[in-house]
Amino acid sequence: MASSGENKDGSSSSTQRRYPNSMEGVLQMAIANTPTEEAASGDSQRTEPTPLDPERKEFLEKVFAEMYKDEVKEMKSLLEVVRLKMDSELEEDEENVEEALENLKDLSDTIDNAQDFHKVGGTQLLPQLMDHPRSEVRSRTFDLIANLVQNVPLNQKVMLEMGGIEKMLDAVDKDSSPTVRVKALYALSCLARDHEDCQRVFVEKDGFSVLMRAMQSDVEKLQIKSAFMLQAFFQMPTDFKETLFKMGMVHQLIGLLQLEHTPTHEYFMSALLNLILDHQGCINDCKQPDLRFKEFLTAREELLKGKPEYEEEHSYCQQLMKVCFNGNHGIQTTIDR
Repeated sequence: MASSGENKDGSSSSTQRRYPNSMEGVLQMAIANTPTEEAASGDSQRTEPTPLDPERKEFLEKVFAEMYKDEVKEMKSLLEVVRLKMDSELEEDEENVEEALENLKDLSDTIDNAQDFHKVGGTQLLPQLMDHPRSEVRSRTFDLIANLVQNVPLNQKVMLEMGGIEKMLDAVDKDSSPTVRVKALYALSCLARDHEDCQRVFVEKDGFSVLMRAMQSDVEKLQIKSAFMLQAFFQMPTDFKETLFKMGMVHQLIGLLQLEHTPTHEYFMSALLNLILDHQGCINDCKQPDLRFKEFLTAREELLKGKPEYEEEHSYCQQLMKVCFNGNHGIQTTIDR
């Protein structure tokens, strides 16, 4: 599930933590970390947990069941605040809605609560909130949606059916707020990841063109996250490289790399390397004389050589040269790092 933190690729930092994200997981953690009577009294050096006796296990089950009931009740209360006040223009009401959305995002940090969010009617409010006139409300809504859909097939299906992908693509492409555009891309990434139907609709709705324009924007976070999302498609079972080849994505990425050098070029170069591996058509595109890509790579290698802060980009540059111009036709599945 998602948490309040994000990685550079837009994925949730919660994937790196050890906390369970379901009631059953919390219960198992509690059981596993409950000391035995011998360990508690200091009479034993044993560190391995032992199974709880039936009475204690039943007690913990009741405790956690009540805890989750309380959280569902809290979600209902917060959703009522959003429902009643989201159209208000009073500053106090606007702040209440924003705070409620933030609290809902925190509560939806577990799979159980994320599923219950839909069951208590929360998803019905999302289309209106994604179109809300206040950018802060839109931003918090997309942040909430990222939590709701990540690893939750029920919510992914619901968002797909309500046209969520189209709304997210539109926000990434056209929203007036850079923050909203970044958050919408984060939500879109969480929605499409590991869900073939969402990926299919993303492609049908010209999502790759939206990613291309996002990489061409002047919003650095949007450039980086769109490059990461593009690369994520290369790890999926469906082969999207042919679609991207026909779109001219190689030319677009090389064009971006030939602009004034910035830290975002590391991510563009990585995306290009992932794209051309095992695809001869993309490799041939890189070799087109009018692109002068070999000369570019030679100059970029020289620029980056000996600079630790550009070590990864320098490595990508070397590998691109090897694949495109030194006889290695990219028949490999991983990038040397």
